[in-house]
Amino acid sequence: MAADPTGAVCKAYAASASDARTPISAMREQAVLGPFIAVIELAPRQVAQQGASAGDPAVAAAMAELAAAIDGLDAQAKAALPPGADATATPVRIDPTRLAAALDAADKACASRTPTSVPPTR
Repeated sequence: MAADPTGAVCKAYAASASDARTPISAMREQAVLGPFIAVIELAPRQVAQQGASAGDPAVAAAMAELAAAIDGLDAQAKAALPPGADATATPVRIDPTRLAAALDAADKACASRTPTSVPPTR
């Protein structure tokens, strides 16, 4: 890893954060397909999981929470699916509140290490 592993984590996070935010408004407004959300969140989750070992404890904690929040979306989607329903064809309601908060916390933890910041999720 780079000389500044936390800086590298924050740089990777900054590159993936907009992808992680993409489905939030859709999840708030309507039922969505769980597997679709999982695919969108795949790369941001990988970055968050790798970032959980960052040298800076605040960044590591923010990345660990982000990975857990993304995992929580998958758990919600599975729990909301009616028995016997096809996950690729049955939209379900997923609450993105934890994801939005985790992204905002990661933004804050990485704020001094990235050149540009993303506006907080509303």
